[in-house]
Amino acid sequence: MTEFSIPVRAALLAGLLLSACPLWALELSVRDRASGEPVADAVVSVPATPGADPLDSPATMAQQDLAFNPHLLVVPAGSAVDFPNRDNTQHHVYSFSPAKTFTIELYAGQPEAPIVFDTPGVVEVGCNIHDRMRGFIYVSGSSQTARTGAAGIARVTPPNTGAFEIEVWHERLINNAQPITVRIEAGAASPVIVSLELDPADSGSDPFSDLQRRFDSL
Repeated sequence: MTEFSIPVRAALLAGLLLSACPLWALELSVRDRASGEPVADAVVSVPATPGADPLDSPATMAQQDLAFNPHLLVVPAGSAVDFPNRDNTQHHVYSFSPAKTFTIELYAGQPEAPIVFDTPGVVEVGCNIHDRMRGFIYVSGSSQTARTGAAGIARVTPPNTGAFEIEVWHERLINNAQPITVRIEAGAASPVIVSLELDPADSGSDPFSDLQRRFDSL
């Protein structure tokens, strides 16, 4: 068995410690290009990094109060998602998105089996009965995936010391079927401002749903 000298051992240990440390953490500030306001619920990922392991158990996107809850779900590729119906009416959940096409026909309660999302991409989910119901599942192929909070901040660890690309997605992108790509220059100082061209925010009002809720409560 080969024995290393103490100086060589020390050098190897230092090298291992350096390789185990993140190169540099980067803070991204995602903003609305028109207003300059921070953008919450934007998804940022680094496509050059390998994918994360699928979730050990299914994630949940429920139908509750005639809405998908959560409205946005972020999962690693290969993960399963349950779609329990917690309303007192039936739903027909479906998606025509290329990343995952599926349908769970008219049902109440718990579907027979979760849906597995194998392909990275954006999956828009709807209900064939209640047109106003809309949700999104972001299926990530990168272990470096983060979601912005109310302050519009996300943090990632770059894959190397040079320039690299990130992918940024938000449901109000002009084309929200896929993320946009943004190049980050080597050594960029935090925070990096990422400005998105977005559609106007939805007012959230839905007179029909309000009327149906009142009817359901009778």
